[in-house]
Amino acid sequence: MLELTNRRATIGASIKSRVKEVDGERLITMQVPVSFVVLPGEVAALLRNDRAPDRLFTRDKDGHHDMPALLGIRDLRMKDAVPSAEVTITVYARGKPITVHLSDATLGPIDLSPFGGGKTQCSLRVNAEPAFDAALLHLLAHTGSDCEIAIVAEGWNAQTELTLDDEIDEEFEEAGA
Repeated sequence: MLELTNRRATIGASIKSRVKEVDGERLITMQVPVSFVVLPGEVAALLRNDRAPDRLFTRDKDGHHDMPALLGIRDLRMKDAVPSAEVTITVYARGKPITVHLSDATLGPIDLSPFGGGKTQCSLRVNAEPAFDAALLHLLAHTGSDCEIAIVAEGWNAQTELTLDDEIDEEFEEAGA
């Protein structure tokens, strides 16, 4: 399961929407770009590999993930999208929270940019078919604004774990990384 608890995020400058017809019914589809910070354990959950943070970060003298290990690489794009996610985005209008629930959303593409302190900037698009209501209108009015986001994808880690080559792992560990 992927669970990113409620955190501060930024909605991108452009929310894309379009209407599509499915079995004669008109549905609104939206792409909401958001960016936020994830911690090493959350990177491991996103990449479905517990060792991923050890590949992305060096460790400080106390053993905590510290600086990016791959200095020449700025952004990493995940190949897979995260399906069937429940996303909650809360924006504030005149100090009052307004929450939009996006069910059965797909997250992707997902870009990860490791930076200091073992943290990673995560930028992704939430692709969903939301209900058209007042909360959605508030979300549309808050492009480029700060928000709060929470994401849960029940079946994400139930999928096949991404494997790392054992020989490469051994060479990596022998090199002192």
